[in-house]
Amino acid sequence: MNQRILRTVYAAACLALGACQDTGPAANFDDGAWEFQVTSLWAEPEGGVANPTDPLDDADYTPVDDAAGWSLLVSDHRDTIALTDIADDTKTIDGTLGDPVGDRLHYDLTEGVFAGGRFEVWDDGFLRAELTIYGSGVPIAQSARGDLVQIIGL
Repeated sequence: MNQRILRTVYAAACLALGACQDTGPAANFDDGAWEFQVTSLWAEPEGGVANPTDPLDDADYTPVDDAAGWSLLVSDHRDTIALTDIADDTKTIDGTLGDPVGDRLHYDLTEGVFAGGRFEVWDDGFLRAELTIYGSGVPIAQSARGDLVQIIGL
């Protein structure tokens, strides 16, 4: 059998059985309940950033032990997210999946933030995330990075 036919048969079977393996960015990140455990906070570097969409450097994050985390609900085949501040469950942020940024899933934050923001997920041997809130008058108001842990059994 030629390769094209084999790929077509595999793809059809994969879709029919719901057993497709996602090999794209953050392939293990899927629908369900997660916790974003904040491990570092952004400290704006000297000179700042020019645009809110600029990537942030790991060196500009300071490790923290006691930062509040976020509950995260992923739905619609990971197309939408809803973040809820664990310390203040009235603070919620919603986002929709945008185009990947390199090896990261990129969510545009559309509700619950005044000037917008982004939530990015990547696999660094384990799932990591960045929550960045854009500012009014400054490109970035705040940013946090941390681990993503799936909540099983909800």
